[in-house]
Amino acid sequence: MEKGWNIQNLADDKYKEQFKGWDDIVVQMLFNRGIKNKKEAEKFFDPKYDEMYDPFLLKDMDKAVKRTIEALNKNENIVIFGDYDVDGITSTAVVYNILEKLKAKVSFYIPHRMQEGYGLNKKAIDFLKNKKTDLIITVDNGVSNKEEVAYAKKKGIDTVITDHHEVPNVLPNAVAVVNPKRKDSKYPFRDLAGVGVAFKLVCALVAEINKKKKKEVISPGYLKWYLDLVALGTISDIVPLIDENRIIAHFGLVVLTKTRNVGLKALEKVAGIDFKNSDPYMVGFQIAPRLNAAGRMAHAATALELLLATDEGEAGVLAMKLDKLNHERQDTILHNMDILRKRYSTEKIENIMLLKDEKWTSGIIGLIAGRISEEFSRPVFCMAEEAGVIKGSVRSSVDLNVVETLRIFEKIFINYGGHRGAGGFSLKSENYELFEMQVLQYGRNKLKEEELVSVLDIEKEIEFKEITQQLFKEIKKFEPFGHGNNEPLFVTYGVKVKEAKKVGKDATHTKLKLTKDGKEFSAILFNHGEMGDQLYYGKDLDIVYKISENEWNGRKSLELKIEDLK
Repeated sequence: MEKGWNIQNLADDKYKEQFKGWDDIVVQMLFNRGIKNKKEAEKFFDPKYDEMYDPFLLKDMDKAVKRTIEALNKNENIVIFGDYDVDGITSTAVVYNILEKLKAKVSFYIPHRMQEGYGLNKKAIDFLKNKKTDLIITVDNGVSNKEEVAYAKKKGIDTVITDHHEVPNVLPNAVAVVNPKRKDSKYPFRDLAGVGVAFKLVCALVAEINKKKKKEVISPGYLKWYLDLVALGTISDIVPLIDENRIIAHFGLVVLTKTRNVGLKALEKVAGIDFKNSDPYMVGFQIAPRLNAAGRMAHAATALELLLATDEGEAGVLAMKLDKLNHERQDTILHNMDILRKRYSTEKIENIMLLKDEKWTSGIIGLIAGRISEEFSRPVFCMAEEAGVIKGSVRSSVDLNVVETLRIFEKIFINYGGHRGAGGFSLKSENYELFEMQVLQYGRNKLKEEELVSVLDIEKEIEFKEITQQLFKEIKKFEPFGHGNNEPLFVTYGVKVKEAKKVGKDATHTKLKLTKDGKEFSAILFNHGEMGDQLYYGKDLDIVYKISENEWNGRKSLELKIEDLK
């Protein structure tokens, strides 16, 4: 189970001087997160909704708002063109709801993951033309659809793009391209999720309409009730939870505790979740997988219909359908993981793993790639074949830049994209053998065995005597945790085992009592029940862990969640 341990560089004395009287561990955590001074730290700990940036700072926002108001005034047919993941679904729901409240003639279109793939496509545009569509507003997609936007224009349909993905060298010739990653953007924050950009559009639209009408057609306070959806999409898309995203996540989780969304309430009930304890873990591991299951196993429109539902009975049926699809997804992934584990217990494992199965669909390959990459500490290319085209999903738990690696093979691809840790691609089936040979050779040449290690980023080395309820309270102030503000990991060396036993169903986990310098803590090691036999009284350990709180019979105590040990 050993992983690489990367302890962050210590903050220097000059940095620490700004924080006199502050806990040394807290100061180190601020330093690790790139927070430059005390003013930034105070802003980090006290997010304020009023400090959200002006949406009109986004390039082309004025054009997007002007064209949307024109469509409203002319009673034109507007279609929100979304995506099939949680970011795309929540983006569509937010814009659709606000336009509907503004009495627009609005509908939505979500492409089928397996049959249409990501983004705008010509068949969908033909369908929308037949429906007499005048304006397409894309959310969480569109910035790479230069050809499709031109095709829509030829058909007499205008396009407003709102997106957050990496921007190509040549932008589509749309009425507006609203994307904080534009090279000519002066927007203060680049890393909004698709739903963040979509929310900015409705904020700008409402502000402009209120200004023109000289009254609050929709109040800014009303818009805050959509922050639950904005936070869902933001957290699910694993964008950095810093700066403006931190404000969105903070207030969105507050709104989620008292959500007015009928569909979310139904999902809470069916899934046995309690929104009163809303946090990024609940969003990422309990809500998002159920919403995503629709697009992975069937059609994402089911998840969108749930978020737009106003009838409790209808919402209950849709929530149960999503819960069922999620169980099917889990069973499918577990079944495939078992097969792959058995296969690679005897087969040689390449430095880059290429996995392909005729039974797989593009809806599950990303999940399989992620699990296998974590388990085998390898970059994983996981592929499904659909209608003569191979669609691939790439995940890497080791230090390999995925999108730069994909760029090496771009001549073989139909298209590709992604970021450092994950990506996707497609290629013609007849090019697969050439692709396989080149990728495997690249893995052998580029990656060394010692580099194939997942690395844990550790905040600081600390001692047991420093772990107190007060420290735990200080750490809680860093919430909500997420990408760019991970839940902190600490390391302590020379800890002794006082007790070790297997616990949980099928003895899956190991429960420990650990001591050092006279201080004792309970600890849990998940998914490593075998350690219950290997860790005996008096054994010395070095441990990497998170500090958590355990409640039993009304009593709270601190517990260590062990991530790795040596």
